[in-house]
Order: sequence, then structure tokens, then C-alpha cells
Amino acid sequence: MSHPLSLSVVAECGARVTGNEGTLLSPNFPSNYDNHHECIYSIETEAGQGIRLWARTFELQAGDTLRVFDGRDGASRPLGTFTRRELLGLTLNSTSNHLRLEFDSDGADTAPGFQLSYSSEYPGTPLLISSGHTGAQRRAVSESFDPKGRGTGN
Repeated sequence: MSHPLSLSVVAECGARVTGNEGTLLSPNFPSNYDNHHECIYSIETEAGQGIRLWARTFELQAGDTLRVFDGRDGASRPLGTFTRRELLGLTLNSTSNHLRLEFDSDGADTAPGFQLSYSSEYPGTPLLISSGHTGAQRRAVSESFDPKGRGTGN
């Protein structure tokens, strides 16, 4: 369904975005990102809302990472650090109306990067895991689960 006055935004490296939904792109997407690249993305939605984040495309080289924080800055609670294809099939949820993402590429090979989507949601469980992930992926993100186990699953 199309909305003529959509609040959707497309954001690239270094963007600070506000709005109910949008897309975050790695540098040069869909072409490969460069070596030694650092990008910080900040998302803010309406007060009282949370943010739901998922990957439409996610392909990083080993050594390149995307760190996601549940808050305004890098001192906020981490939701996870992702590389290779680890974010595919996962949905991250913030408990506040802010998310911070930090992308870093090393000096080795590069890859196409990512196309991430976000939407404004009611705050709640910080992380959902879809089935089909390896044990290593589950362990990497399990620390981000709400200790009361309020996950809704996919």
C-alpha cells in the first residue's frame, strides 16, 4: 500500500535520521564499500516508540563489523556486533526511541555491505531471533534478550 505523504527516509553513511520508517545503506551500496571506512548512523523516532531494525541485504567481509546499540550513543546497551551475513533473518528491537549503528571496515577485502530497514514500533523485547541460525549466531545475540523472556518470535 502506498502512502503519498510517507515519512520514509533513505540514509547513507553518517546520517542522523528521524521518522517512522526508513532505510540505511552502507557506503557505495549496492557496490562494495571501501576499506578503512567508518560510519555512524543515528535513528530517532517519536518519543514513547521503539525501533525495529532488520536487514534486507547484509554481506560484510570477516573483520568488517556493524555494531548496534539500544540508545543514542556507543555507551548505550549493545544489541550486537555483526559481520559476514550474521544479521540476515534477525530483527532487532530497541527499548527506546533511539538506535545507534557503527559500521567499520578494515584494510582487507570488501563486500556489498547492507541495506537495512527500520520502523517505529512499541518498545519492548530488545531482540528477536528467527529460526535457522547457527549456534554461534544464537550465542552471539543471546545476551541481548530481555531476561523476562518476552520475545514474540518470528
